[in-house]
Amino acid sequence: MYMAQSTGAPPTTLYQFNTASNPFVFNPLGSTAGHAYNAIAMNPVDNYIYGMSTNGTQTVLLRIGSDGQGVNLGVVSGGGINANLTPWHVYNNGEIAPDGSYYVMSSAVNTSTLFRINLATLTATAIPLSQAPITADIARHNGLLYGRRDASGQLYSINPSTGAVVPVGSSSNPPVGELLAP
Repeated sequence: MYMAQSTGAPPTTLYQFNTASNPFVFNPLGSTAGHAYNAIAMNPVDNYIYGMSTNGTQTVLLRIGSDGQGVNLGVVSGGGINANLTPWHVYNNGEIAPDGSYYVMSSAVNTSTLFRINLATLTATAIPLSQAPITADIARHNGLLYGRRDASGQLYSINPSTGAVVPVGSSSNPPVGELLAP
């Protein structure tokens, strides 16, 4: 299991959990990255972790290696993914499907849109959502994405094919984002 953590500005550190002990042990992987990144997800196609960053005006895709360092793969364009960005804005929800499609979403801007990013072409396709779930992170299960709204604890399912967002229950647990299980 992995976690990326930063204060919202560079640097970001990638941690790996040692789940053999309780409480878990957090081990930093390599040195701190020079990029602030978020929305991390493991790609089952190539076993790399991907994350989103910004160059101040555009969304940038990073591939994060086993040393925790992000390699800038370039600017992501299309679908309006760069609309309404601020210099410190980074997409904070991310998940990669079994076919390698990278889904990202924000809890700050463009909140009613899920983006599907083609990792090979760096092209984003907008998927309008039926409502804005405003979640801290998303995870995939049985073809759907799931996220939890921090303020209310409401759990949502998101259909990445149709954009349908459905409330499925609530959770009283504190919000947890940025966790990734391979």
